[in-house]
Formats: sequence, C-alpha cells, structure tokens
Amino acid sequence: MRRTLFAVGGLVAGTTLLVAVKAGPATTQVAQDAPADQAGSPAPAESAAPAPKGSVAPPADRKNQAGSRSERRSDGGTFTVTGPAVSNDYGTVQVKITMSGEKLTAVEALEMPTSSARSVQLSERVTEDLGAAAVAEQSADLDAVSGASSTSGSYLESLQAALDAAARGERD
Repeated sequence: MRRTLFAVGGLVAGTTLLVAVKAGPATTQVAQDAPADQAGSPAPAESAAPAPKGSVAPPADRKNQAGSRSERRSDGGTFTVTGPAVSNDYGTVQVKITMSGEKLTAVEALEMPTSSARSVQLSERVTEDLGAAAVAEQSADLDAVSGASSTSGSYLESLQAALDAAARGERD
C-alpha cells in the first residue's frame, strides 16, 4: 500500500513538473497545434496553401514604448518589407510589414496554413493576436498564441526578419 502511494505521488509530481516546464511562464493552458492521430502523435493539420490576406492596424491610442525600435534610422515616408517564407510541420508562414518612418504601422499575413477548418481558425488567431501585439509593442519579441505554437513561431520568425531588414534600410 505504501509503495503504491509513493508511486502515484511520484507520478503526479513528475507530470506536474513536466507540464510546468513545457508550458513556460507565459502560457496558461497546454494545447497542441493539431489533434493526435490513432498512434498518439500529432497529425499535421495545416498545409502551405495561401490564406486570405489579413492586416492589422495599430491601436490609435498606443505610444511607442521604452525599448522599442527607436534606434532604427529613418528615411521618412511609408514603405513595406516582406519577411521570408518560414516553413513548419503544418505549412508555410510569411508576413509583410508596413513602416512609417521608424514606426511599425501594420502587419499583413501573406501566407498562412489553411488545410483544415482548425488550421484556418488558428491562423486567424495568430494573424490577429500577434499582428496587433507587434504593432502595439513595436517588436517581434512576443508570446506564442496558445494552441498554435508552430504557426506562431514561424509568424514571429518572418516578422523579425522583416523588422531586421527594415532596420537595415531594405524596402520592397
């Protein structure tokens, strides 16, 4: 009886620790990008089919926050920069940013995974949540969208590359 209690207690403690480490400090729920198949491994649920274009406008009342891209040189005017296409297990993600001088004013998703209804739903959440957060924070240093970690990671990678290119003065 005593061994059983220790075994169950150890299993609970180990599982709790594993979930806490995997979830990280900013994640409040544990989810996966795709449902598990019959063997228990994640089944790819997204493909590289292009998604409808979506863009996010900046909030009207947000100001540039400390630590933002204020060091970026400005040639003035409005311009766009397209980030690279970034592939993951569920498809390809690519974004285009609009800059006004030194300020990020919009993020547009050029390509997002759309092979299933779930992929479309996750892609829309990533586009809306991360696009708005990037404009508000003037950065790609953002938390992933819960349930869409692969798509979020690819989105943020393309976004960061576009921001870096804009900082170097590159334009579309």
